[in-house]
Amino acid sequence: MKERKCIIFDIDGTLTNSEEGILNSVKYALEQFGLEADMKTLRTFIGPPLAHSLKKHTKLSDDEITEAVRIYRDHFARVGFFQNHLYPGIWELLEDLAKAGKVLAVATNRIQPEADKVVRHLKLDTFFPPELVVGAPLRTEDTDKAKSVAAILQRTGCRPEEAVMVGDREFDLLAAKANGVAAVAVMYGFGSPEEIQACHPEAAVGSVEELRRLLLG
Repeated sequence: MKERKCIIFDIDGTLTNSEEGILNSVKYALEQFGLEADMKTLRTFIGPPLAHSLKKHTKLSDDEITEAVRIYRDHFARVGFFQNHLYPGIWELLEDLAKAGKVLAVATNRIQPEADKVVRHLKLDTFFPPELVVGAPLRTEDTDKAKSVAAILQRTGCRPEEAVMVGDREFDLLAAKANGVAAVAVMYGFGSPEEIQACHPEAAVGSVEELRRLLLG
């Protein structure tokens, strides 16, 4: 993969460990409807669009799901957002990729304002220019990570065979494949081995150091 010049990253579970903030906010939103979920189920909420997970794991109506998403976003903005940190070694990896002349981008299911905010808060705008941080639209039903990856290819002028998508969930890997981009799964994130294996990524790594060796040689 070291010859690939455009590296597209997911955020949650790939660059950052955001588990505490996201799970607390999901739990809070569910509680407002008298619902609760075990930790195994809660962890599946990290990565996919929230509305998708609510529809899959609850019997809430469409209107209730819209309200639950609003409640989640409010709680996350006030509390959960600050319970987030880079995985050890990620900053150094990004520094070395930038020094190697790689084009770095982000494709995330976080809504665009939230994606921009977390990139600035963690000072990742050092590596990712604003136009290459592509989040989800505010309309949750329009969320499609494949469109985000396609937008990055267009904005960078990179051909699919020149790019790689790095992520921890099936949404990342399937978005890569939908665009003809190589998919790299990180096993230290929030996806299960079964979920990742079912997507048949071109490569899978168990640590940030393994990711470094794959991308830089």
